[in-house]
Amino acid sequence: MHTHRLTDGTQRTLAVPAPVGAVLPREEAGEGWLVILEDGPALLDKDGAVSPLGTFAEGGGRAPTAATRANDAKCDPLGRCWCGTMAWDQSQAQGALYRLDPGARVPTRILDDVTISNGLAWSSDARTMYYVDTPTQRISSFDYDLESATIANRRTLVEIPAADGMPDGMAIDADDCLWVAFWGGGAVRRYTPEGRLDRVLTFPCAQITSCAFVGPALDRLVVTSAWHGLAEPEPLAGSTFVIDPGVTGTATAAFGA
Repeated sequence: MHTHRLTDGTQRTLAVPAPVGAVLPREEAGEGWLVILEDGPALLDKDGAVSPLGTFAEGGGRAPTAATRANDAKCDPLGRCWCGTMAWDQSQAQGALYRLDPGARVPTRILDDVTISNGLAWSSDARTMYYVDTPTQRISSFDYDLESATIANRRTLVEIPAADGMPDGMAIDADDCLWVAFWGGGAVRRYTPEGRLDRVLTFPCAQITSCAFVGPALDRLVVTSAWHGLAEPEPLAGSTFVIDPGVTGTATAAFGA
């Protein structure tokens, strides 16, 4: 896991025992992070000590027939982590979406038949959860019950044309607009709560993977990219970009325990 402090450029790398799908802050300052490793979540301390929690296999549901790994993850406003999986070979319907509650060890399986579990976000009133399963070419929304952390009434918010690339990670701003990274599309696109395309930010590389709002005012957008899967080399593929998007974002919610 790599850290980079924007104020002075200080960087740090902490080794973990398995591939990392996502990293999230923990609620108490100084605690470290929740890391979503290949087989399940773990706690990572500031000194680099790793304390594994339960595995995805312990989370119940249908066992995949292909080798799987963790992918994207986010926490809801009360600190419950939603984390998804996918097959290493990207085979269809081998992944799932799980929820890890504060104080729990084993994640609970919520959705089956997922291919590449990706971006997650919640509306400001926490009554809607947004979700991306990349190959579906759509951004889905669910009714969200914050008290019980349950989802219902899945529907399509945005249908993505293939020419735009594939939806990947996403963030949400203070106006409840979604900022969605596009793998193969070289862009981050902003969608209104009604699903209307509002703005397109383009980048000098095709595989844009995710984005997050950062800074004291949450007015900077960090955008990540990848070089994997490129037919031709791109000089800036794999770079991390920091831009001023002209809007205020929302903070990445911390894991509750």
